[in-house]
Amino acid sequence: MQASSNIADGLLVQPWSSVTLGDVSFIAKACFQDTCYGLLISDMDLVWYEEVDSDILKQRSQKLNKRLKAAVPAFFNHLTEIICPLLRGERTGATSSFTCERQLNQLVIHVKSELFGVPFYWDFCCSEARISMVSLHLVGPFLKMTLALQQQTQEFITLLERKDAEIQDYKENGAVLSRERLATGVFNKHAFMEEFLAKMLPESSVGKEGKVFTSELQELYTAVVKQEVDHKRKLHVLGDEKDDFDNQPPPADEKTGDPFLLDNEANQERDVSSQMTVEPFDIPQSTAVAFTASAIKSSVPSERASLKQKKKKAKGIFG
Repeated sequence: MQASSNIADGLLVQPWSSVTLGDVSFIAKACFQDTCYGLLISDMDLVWYEEVDSDILKQRSQKLNKRLKAAVPAFFNHLTEIICPLLRGERTGATSSFTCERQLNQLVIHVKSELFGVPFYWDFCCSEARISMVSLHLVGPFLKMTLALQQQTQEFITLLERKDAEIQDYKENGAVLSRERLATGVFNKHAFMEEFLAKMLPESSVGKEGKVFTSELQELYTAVVKQEVDHKRKLHVLGDEKDDFDNQPPPADEKTGDPFLLDNEANQERDVSSQMTVEPFDIPQSTAVAFTASAIKSSVPSERASLKQKKKKAKGIFG
């Protein structure tokens, strides 16, 4: 499970490359590790995927290469040396050849090469990829790349319009172009888009030698995918921190270390307080009468003082 997770993460950040196997053009991406690999390949109609670990590689290599005996890491290294240069657009060695064959829902890529001077055969047996994988590696990143390119185009258009305004200001202040061949007309956004859709778009739909992914597009794809991976990793870390906080045990009692003692003591205090009742106590009658009389006497002077203050009239300025 850990190897599969590492392959998935490593394959996601790999850019797509344009490759030709036999007479068929594909886009492909691969991730090779010491004991496993993942290969994703498409002819722009279907997408196929294969993931191989050390057990599968050992069984298949023994079946296809009965005369060849080698350790499993040697087979992985050799496949890496065959496929990775191909994905980088480099020519494979003269001893390596590829042929493709479709079998039901599979794409089988037959490889013929040499290992330690002995013929080496290998078959990439790729099955149709799940829709979720196609969305993760193709649809989602391509939509984000489209939005990024659209934003970049708008910034270029804004820059051209500002340059035209700058040139017009120079002309109005008497500036003259020294070389006429450098003169350009005022940029027209709508005319440019019409010309692009009518002429340049059909020519740019397929690059030179059938290459769909240029180096610039590969860099943009890698940047978009890494940004998404980093965002998901941050959300995962924040989620783990929240789970750790929620799973923290209740505070323990300082004396006994029992986390449940505080709750029990609190419950006992609530029970005791609920059972407590305030019983009335009798005040002697003489004490009550004396208290009432003194209260009345103390309140009378304050009332008289307040009445006197109310009877006073406000004096005017002249008395």
